[in-house]
Amino acid sequence: EITLVSPSPSPSPQRCSLNNPNHNHNYNKPRRSRIKLFTGLQSVHDETANKGEASDGDFKGPEKTDSTSTSTSTSSTEEMIHTLFLCRHGDSIWNGGQPGTRETFTGWTDVPLSSKGLVEASNTAEELSLYSQGMNLDACFTSILSRSRMTGHYCCWAFADKWNTVEPTKYVSDWRLNERHYGSLQGYVKADVEAGMYQHDPKDVQAWRRNWYAIPPLLDEGDPRRKEELRKFAHQCGGDENVPRGESLEMVANDRIRPFLDHVLHPTLEDAAVLRLSRNERGREQQQRVNQQQQQRKDDETFLHGGAGLVVAHANSLRALIGVICRVENDEAALNRLEVMKIQTGVPL
Repeated sequence: EITLVSPSPSPSPQRCSLNNPNHNHNYNKPRRSRIKLFTGLQSVHDETANKGEASDGDFKGPEKTDSTSTSTSTSSTEEMIHTLFLCRHGDSIWNGGQPGTRETFTGWTDVPLSSKGLVEASNTAEELSLYSQGMNLDACFTSILSRSRMTGHYCCWAFADKWNTVEPTKYVSDWRLNERHYGSLQGYVKADVEAGMYQHDPKDVQAWRRNWYAIPPLLDEGDPRRKEELRKFAHQCGGDENVPRGESLEMVANDRIRPFLDHVLHPTLEDAAVLRLSRNERGREQQQRVNQQQQQRKDDETFLHGGAGLVVAHANSLRALIGVICRVENDEAALNRLEVMKIQTGVPL
């Protein structure tokens, strides 16, 4: 279920709709949908999808799954459903949200949170802890960039301070959640680039910012910014070849987000769910009942409650993650909606 959480003190879930170009953004009636996690692919199915129906604004997965993907279920008829909270980091000194700062192409440049961003991170953490009452958060996932990690720490602290919430048992910083690399545009003020100050066509700049497939001008190997990124990140990314010189959203989704979901997020949440069951004093009895139910059920839509995770990342890495979950590359209308989606700093999804 993908929901936008209102920043009001009493947050109400708001449906995030991408594939309906005529949707009027009336979020007063939240709609529920199921997210099924696969090791190679993720699909979103509406609750009525098994009946061949899809309500307005909901994603409906294809009838057949890609043959290269394998289910993350514990059996051939059962799938484990994980709950994800998504959040963009608080305002940074290059986001232009604070007086005296200008919106700048940031990418992999490791800039800190602004004073406004620190307040946003604190408020976001408080809101998330209220919104997730009664739910054990198994893991917090962040990028390796400081603005993401600091926001994640604020969220963990907020969960630890509440009597009815538990601090995540695992904290994971992964380079694959880093912001999309903006190539040679990094460090330039966006308004100046769009105005042609660096001899770029404004239409190209717009495409580099929003289009799923557009790749910005690459950073030269001899550029000082490139050398600094290799010095700082190569050992954390598994080598120089994993530090990009510029990326499209499609590259972020397929080269980084899919492997992160397959090899980090899903195994972490699945292990947490299994561990939670085993720690339950009646875990064995419950497992036996589950096994008996598995044999009796013939319905293909059988689900187990999985783990719960918080992903604190960046605007474009979160857009890429949503794109993978919603399989937007198979839906032109949904892809168009995703390309214009704006994710605010410090607002949880």
